[in-house]
Amino acid sequence: MQPLPFDKMQPLPFDNRAPDEPPLVTPTRQSRWLIVLGVSLFAAGWLIIIALHYFAMTLSRGLIPPVVFSSVSWPIGTGVTAIGIVLLWCRTRWLGRLSCVTVAIAIAVFVASTQWSRVYVTTWYSLHRTDFAAVARLVNDGTLSSSPRDGYAGPKLPPDLRYLSVMESASRIGGKEGQSVWFLPTLTGIPDCAIGYAYFTGDPTKYEYHPDRNLDSNDYLDGYGCAVFPTIELGDGWWWVDRP
Repeated sequence: MQPLPFDKMQPLPFDNRAPDEPPLVTPTRQSRWLIVLGVSLFAAGWLIIIALHYFAMTLSRGLIPPVVFSSVSWPIGTGVTAIGIVLLWCRTRWLGRLSCVTVAIAIAVFVASTQWSRVYVTTWYSLHRTDFAAVARLVNDGTLSSSPRDGYAGPKLPPDLRYLSVMESASRIGGKEGQSVWFLPTLTGIPDCAIGYAYFTGDPTKYEYHPDRNLDSNDYLDGYGCAVFPTIELGDGWWWVDRP
């Protein structure tokens, strides 16, 4: 069979382009990889920002203020994200570009409006609830008790529970009418002040902060030299204590 001359060939059924339209261009393998790289960098930049905001308190350990990590996250994360956006911008059409901008704005608003310290406090407790319960049992059965030789840091926790406190110990920081408050510091200052988790064997409302009331030493908890108060209820007698 002789092949048909070029001018007598019929267009393929799926080729519905006008005669003067340029030929269809399929993405090359290199172009696809650049799109994948752009999406990966876009996501990685925002993950860096979110991770540094979330773990700021853990990373600081009292040596560097947590706000430093959350502040540094923006130039690092947006720089990585910007590279990803440039790659996607050059290799996508208007719908893809609009999607990049929309997603970037939405994530930025989410990160800026989220109270990351509260998210960290509540999720960390939820993830390690059984170990916090183990500390509470040590308090309730009298295994954990303080003595002058322990100093303000208090007695050491069992080895498998020491990660709950930056001091690796539990401090008794208050007590009224036979009740006690045991403190596991998460963030300590230099040289004084600390905030963290506290276990109340009694009613914590006695230590609630009232800005219109003059405080004496019986109205607040001693967070290593600073007045701290229960601010976030976590359950099972545990609270987050912080400065007002």
